[in-house]
Amino acid sequence: MDKASPLRSSPPKRNQLAWYRALVHLAVWTTFVYLNVQYLRNWLPANKLPAHLGAIWAFALAHALLLMAATYGNSLYLLPRLYFNRRYGAYFLLLLAAVVLTCCLKVQLDGLFLPASFPLLFSFGHYLTPLPFLLTFLILASWERIMEEFARRQVRTEQLEKAKAEAELRWLRAQINPHFLFNTLHNIYSLIHFNSAKAGPSLLGLAEMMRYLLHDGTRQQVPISKELLYLEQYVALQHLNKKWREKSSLEIQAAVGAPNFLVEPMLLINFVENAFKHGNLTEDGAWLKVRLVHNEQGLQFEAENTFRPSSKKDATPGIGLANIRQRLALLYPTSHTLSISTDAGVYKVVLALRHLPAVTEAARRGK
Repeated sequence: MDKASPLRSSPPKRNQLAWYRALVHLAVWTTFVYLNVQYLRNWLPANKLPAHLGAIWAFALAHALLLMAATYGNSLYLLPRLYFNRRYGAYFLLLLAAVVLTCCLKVQLDGLFLPASFPLLFSFGHYLTPLPFLLTFLILASWERIMEEFARRQVRTEQLEKAKAEAELRWLRAQINPHFLFNTLHNIYSLIHFNSAKAGPSLLGLAEMMRYLLHDGTRQQVPISKELLYLEQYVALQHLNKKWREKSSLEIQAAVGAPNFLVEPMLLINFVENAFKHGNLTEDGAWLKVRLVHNEQGLQFEAENTFRPSSKKDATPGIGLANIRQRLALLYPTSHTLSISTDAGVYKVVLALRHLPAVTEAARRGK
């Protein structure tokens, strides 16, 4: 599992995008300078003004640097410091001041390049001549910066949601251990109460289950074969009680060639535990059935048990059901269906898991 912070983006990808943006900006400004030079080489002779190529290039570069100062000042300072912090009044006031200052400096630059006798050099209309290029660059750069910020915040929101979901999932997993131990120790106590000679086998069965819980239960995913074996061991432990063995059954159907999918560990045990807990198997006529179908489409799990609606114990769903609902919503939000029904004294759970990932070589080796 990657130990890096979920909020940290990939440095190589970020550097690659930065280089790409820098090349695009360089191409835009180079094109602007070149077109400006070509325009002045034609415009100056047409107005009977000297057209020195060195002076033209100097003017075009100075013009570009002036527009760049306003454009990047807005993108790198005004937008992140003011606009993105919702200080809209201060932002637009300073942006207006930057536009006015740029227009004034552009006229002063023209005054250095053009003779003082040039008509309308310092007229109001001449102060407005930088606006088309200036506004174009401001709008394009602002749009790019705003889209970049929007994408960054969207990624950050998704990563925060993912981190929150992972933290919640770790919390839910932590709840499994005391819940499992409470139910299992209660069952062992019952076995000891009924027949102390079976305490040894039951403790050995519990040891195997605890080995799975401690070794594989903390993994993100395990092969489904291990999860099904765990359920078989759990039911075998419950079957040490003769009455429960006669009234309960576990059936696992695996299609020939069915892939060994990966599933969340300890995913189905809550349903089986609740079936034994609420099945009232000590009563006449009670029964419990657990059935699993494993094929190429995924996994179909069914658990049915009789229950007594009037029982206070059966009226309380406990923490297990709420836990499993939350885990399923976090782990398989679009690839699971869960149906829980009660009809004529029968409690039925049907869970279908689809589009499960195949077992990897690392998972097969237990890493």
